[in-house]
Amino acid sequence: EGHNAPTCIDCHMARVAKSALGDTERLRGDIPSHLFGINPFSLEQFYENEEGQLFSNGFITVPYACTSCHYEDGIGGPRSLQELFDFAQGYHDRDRAGDVGPVIEE
Repeated sequence: EGHNAPTCIDCHMARVAKSALGDTERLRGDIPSHLFGINPFSLEQFYENEEGQLFSNGFITVPYACTSCHYEDGIGGPRSLQELFDFAQGYHDRDRAGDVGPVIEE
């Protein structure tokens, strides 16, 4: 089974922020992130400082990068968090990378 990545921005500009509309159960906001980098080893997108304010980490996490497509009725179909983490690690390695929208044979 391969992976058809729609476009770079679908993963690398995940909709992390929410101004009005969003789906918190699917970790989907309405404003695309401009963080670009995906950390395939981190679970937490946000952290709280000493004053209790919530901030985003300087990267996109796998749950935000992947679950906009990989959910029950999504175009990528449902995947467990472990499957998403395993797949994301090494995704852009030279031997696995292709053109925009690579098809990866596992």
